[in-house]
Amino acid sequence: DDIVADMRDQLVNDLVAEHIPPKSYSEQWDVEGLDKELEQLFGRTFPVADWAKQEGVADTEIIEKLTEATGDYAARRASDIGPEVMRRIEKSILLHVLDTNWREHLQMLDHLRSVVWMRGHAQRDPVNEFKTEAFALFEALIDGLRRDVTRMLMHVQVQRPEESAPAPRSPSRMVESHIDPQTGENEMAAAGGPTQRLRRGASAGIGTMSGYTRAKGVNVEDPSTWGRVPRNAPCPCGSGQKYKHCHGAI
Repeated sequence: DDIVADMRDQLVNDLVAEHIPPKSYSEQWDVEGLDKELEQLFGRTFPVADWAKQEGVADTEIIEKLTEATGDYAARRASDIGPEVMRRIEKSILLHVLDTNWREHLQMLDHLRSVVWMRGHAQRDPVNEFKTEAFALFEALIDGLRRDVTRMLMHVQVQRPEESAPAPRSPSRMVESHIDPQTGENEMAAAGGPTQRLRRGASAGIGTMSGYTRAKGVNVEDPSTWGRVPRNAPCPCGSGQKYKHCHGAI
């Protein structure tokens, strides 16, 4: 959190110094350019133009006001997202930006090494040239880190799950059963529940059914709806005979 805040505050200082140079006249201030950069980085505007119109205001006062305003805005975003979630986001973005920008920085240094020797043809010391430009690249790296981290944190959106969404239903408890084909009783019910009896459907004329067939969807006149019937189970047609001696013998 402190690292991110320091980067944001230093970025504000750099932006104000770029558009409102120290000890410059108000006529020389680029307030519009500062507004545009702030909107790109923070995703919102700040009353910089109103501050700049105040009599006797200096760049240091604008820095102070802008630092406070951006800090308050960042704090509100962290509160809306959630402090713990925001800390994890900050860490993730810091590592991502640092890794990406550092790789690009190393590539630029390699390119600089490959071309700096040509400076000798212009009577310039390649070593000093490399040191000067490498330092400039490093400053650009730091500035890029501040800008990228601040911009990404100020624009990140966290999608929350719908509070009204129903909780997932727990899977139904499966109960083992074994139906005695002779009595129609559930032999496993004695271990933890009442005995279940499959009775003949009065309207359908279905006889005592085994546990291997389902009463729902069974047509006594259509054997294709009976499913797998054990050979020693009562025939689903309701004849009272065992399946192997009735339709199972066909």
